[in-house]
Amino acid sequence: MGLRILYNSQDEAYKQPFGVLKPMEACSMTIAIPAACQTTRVELMLQQENGTPYRRFSFSLDRVELPYEYYRVEFSLREPGLFFYYFYITTN
Repeated sequence: MGLRILYNSQDEAYKQPFGVLKPMEACSMTIAIPAACQTTRVELMLQQENGTPYRRFSFSLDRVELPYEYYRVEFSLREPGLFFYYFYITTN
């Protein structure tokens, strides 16, 4: 069985703080991607409740602990709302 991308929104190793964000509260997210994927870019894509694109944030390579590369992003949002998110990962 091959390696998989690791992320768990309920684990503080991957997302802080847990739960709802207050306006302008900092949020950090980490995602672990197998180094074999040869990742070139990782983005966090936010959508409004109706599916309209809202914001995107670029992750930075935080550390390498083979066989994984850990990417991290920190952001805050100005206004409250219900948002959905996904990761957009570009590889070679």
